[in-house]
Amino acid sequence: MAYRNHDAFVDPARPKSDLGSLILGIIFIELAFIFGFIIMYGVMTVLSQDPDAIYQGTTAGGMLIQLFTFAFFGIAVILVAELRHNRDFLSLIGNPFHVVRDFRATFIALCMIMVLLEVIYLTFYGSQILEVRNVFRWAALLPISVLALLIQTGSEELFYRGYVQQQLAARFNSPLIWLIVPNILFAWAHYSSEADYTSNMQTMIWTFSFGLVASDLTARSGNLGPAFALHLANNIAAMLLYGEHGGQGSGLALILFPSVDADIAQGQSAETILSIGLIYQLGFLLIIWLTARNALRR
Repeated sequence: MAYRNHDAFVDPARPKSDLGSLILGIIFIELAFIFGFIIMYGVMTVLSQDPDAIYQGTTAGGMLIQLFTFAFFGIAVILVAELRHNRDFLSLIGNPFHVVRDFRATFIALCMIMVLLEVIYLTFYGSQILEVRNVFRWAALLPISVLALLIQTGSEELFYRGYVQQQLAARFNSPLIWLIVPNILFAWAHYSSEADYTSNMQTMIWTFSFGLVASDLTARSGNLGPAFALHLANNIAAMLLYGEHGGQGSGLALILFPSVDADIAQGQSAETILSIGLIYQLGFLLIIWLTARNALRR
């Protein structure tokens, strides 16, 4: 009963739900994204003296380029759905009225609870802040930064919770498949060859859990609105508010904390996988999941 809205959301995927089409579609979408990033990276390398900043996202310009490159990803999802599955854009997101309604309700509720949680977080960890960037410059970049995040989060939701989840649900009745498989892909996409084993495992546990929450909200609402709101609110906090000094994806962050690599370099031992930080993050995720579910009931 909790997922009764999911059936209507999945219906457009049923006419062509064979696994062959899905696998080929995933491969094409991933290749299109890689190709798009190579193009953007190549162009900006010619124009920039610090191409590594683009790849690592350690500068505002590099981070914006990374985020806007997700437009290739989103466009590829729409093209694959149209050409391989005879589905239009609206079939990927659900009823537009419900998308807007549920996005608004979820986003407002999440922003309210996240402000409270961030105040609590800064109360305990504010003393560890290493740098606060120029607020006026950060605010001036805010509109384009939010636009870039809209493209990035929207494209990922189209792919993982829209295309992949729908196609699997059209083929398999068991929620264990269409909840877990897309989010294994989602977690694996956040693997970094440059990070150590512990950091990678922590990141993948977090992203898999986050994906499960997003998939659950999608199934409950029958549209992408709540998952999109969750993803956007989370990434605003994770990319625009906080970052590690010199760390990947820190280019747009207002507040910088010492990096984990710097702690290790100073002789501090690496954390276990189930660290206090990860437990805090999973607890934070549980709270915002329950908040989003409550917002959808209103």
